[in-house]
Amino acid sequence: MKYYYVSRRTLKVGAQLNPGIYGERINGHDMMEDNYTKYITEHIFESIRKEKFSNCPSRFDAIFLFEDEDAALAYWTYQEKRQGAVYEIEIIEGTIFQADMSLLWCEGAPYSTIVQNAQSYWSGLVPSPCITKEILLIGQAKVKVLAAPLT
Repeated sequence: MKYYYVSRRTLKVGAQLNPGIYGERINGHDMMEDNYTKYITEHIFESIRKEKFSNCPSRFDAIFLFEDEDAALAYWTYQEKRQGAVYEIEIIEGTIFQADMSLLWCEGAPYSTIVQNAQSYWSGLVPSPCITKEILLIGQAKVKVLAAPLT
């Protein structure tokens, strides 16, 4: 199975991916100030995970991947505005969890909707096909090859 990783950082072939970078960014003061909606949504999702889905991996500790190159390219284009690059990676070891990242798009949603979305997300049920499917890896991975050029 091929997996893809989107990063704003320049990575070399063979570079080890670091888990938890997203969690550090979410929990940073800048995120709370600049994108409070994203900050609070992630913390609600984490609270629901701890309370009802403790067997699922924390988004704060994961490496985020895509199984489909087109999905990675779409994310890179629309979410990252083509900053950085898309890499094909190799999983060295670990466990994966799949979910529909569109459930995190809760801008302007009431608390009850965010909670419902979190429960659906952590259930791991992903429609097929799903361009917004993401893979959370708890483990180790390394860069195999550059899949989409750096901008």
